[in-house]
Amino acid sequence: MKTIIPIYKSLNTALFFEQLNQAYEISNSRDWFTVLNNQVSLIVPDDVDPAKAYDVIANHNASDLSSSERMKNQILDLAKSAEGIALKDLSQAQIKALIAVLLFEAGGVDLATMTVRSLNDWA
Repeated sequence: MKTIIPIYKSLNTALFFEQLNQAYEISNSRDWFTVLNNQVSLIVPDDVDPAKAYDVIANHNASDLSSSERMKNQILDLAKSAEGIALKDLSQAQIKALIAVLLFEAGGVDLATMTVRSLNDWA
């Protein structure tokens, strides 16, 4: 029988799913997320021990950043370092960061994996 776990706290969903995926060594914990009777809940499959999910929920801090959010912040910080610098004087790292920012804005980055999406999906 599936276990339904209501969630009564704020979530950083990217981080929350990253934590669930790590706890269960899976990649599809988003499939467990649902809304039942206006209540956000996890539906834990029959073949999985729900104890880890309870632990993830209890230890989750919505103000923490997921690894992809941390990486995006690092990219933004590096891109900001290019402000006021002549184009000919930009470092390779600054150029890459500026291109990454443009990709983010255009929807060209898969935020879950921090990889460039297929051009057919966003260009």
